[in-house]
Amino acid sequence: MTSLLTNGYSAVTLLVELLEAFVCLLSLVLSYQLMKKYPHYASKGYLLMLSGLILLFLHFIIDAIDTILYDNETLPKSYYIILDNSEALLAVFGSLFLTIGLYIVTRQLMNLWSGDPNST
Repeated sequence: MTSLLTNGYSAVTLLVELLEAFVCLLSLVLSYQLMKKYPHYASKGYLLMLSGLILLFLHFIIDAIDTILYDNETLPKSYYIILDNSEALLAVFGSLFLTIGLYIVTRQLMNLWSGDPNST
């Protein structure tokens, strides 16, 4: 941890990654509260959207762990490869789930707004 603090670049990178994780967690909490408060509007696509936010949150946390462990020369390189691959997969699937969930929620809200009785 001391080498992390002496390396200014790693400290800034870690700070940004933790800030990303915090913003994602905040989005997750607010989305969950909206889902509970307005279940009629959040009946379709919302769980997929929340799943995407959870995966993105895990991506940011693993990215921060990867930054901390990067300076540790005692760990085998296979650990870094596993962290990088899992982080990339979480980012891809999290973004995909979030995008599809937002699309479904948007379509449902458009149908509700237009008065389509088959929207629920």
